[in-house]
Amino acid sequence: MRRRRAAIALAVAAGALYLAGLFLLVPWENDYHSCNLWRYGVPDPPAARGPAFDGMERRAFPPQATCRWEDGSTVDRVPWYLGLGVLLCSAASAGAAVAGRRGRGTTAT
Repeated sequence: MRRRRAAIALAVAAGALYLAGLFLLVPWENDYHSCNLWRYGVPDPPAARGPAFDGMERRAFPPQATCRWEDGSTVDRVPWYLGLGVLLCSAASAGAAVAGRRGRGTTAT
């Protein structure tokens, strides 16, 4: 029963981390303004301040949003530990579920 609860708790944690990552993928403004806000601290920096914005790449699993500029600079909007946390919690949840299934068939004598 403890392994089942652990599997459920880890699955809920993986879901929460995944939703947090998806929340960071949602463009609340256009990509230009949101990426410049992450890089420079202002949504519309002066042209002399830096290179031109090139675009944003998004991935849903694991959650990732990367802003790119013409000089090759990148800014990841989703922290690396969110994707890692989703993968680790998912794997641990699956492992606990399998271990819980194996433990059911044995009886104490």
